[in-house]
Amino acid sequence: MNTYEELKELKKAKRYDKAISIEMTLIEEAEEESRREKWGVSPAPYLELAKLYLKNKAFFVNISD
Repeated sequence: MNTYEELKELKKAKRYDKAISIEMTLIEEAEEESRREKWGVSPAPYLELAKLYLKNKAFFVNISD
């Protein structure tokens, strides 16, 4: 099972904490690749992360770490 399939299954099972963790890892990898290749980062993972936080009712989360 690849990461995107795992995310889909976690969301279906309402295991948002684990899905958030995986999504954050994907974002970190995309940002690292972006710096290395001098590309921009797609906004889609950030939007998905925001949706996961809302579903998890985590309205006041500090993600600046």
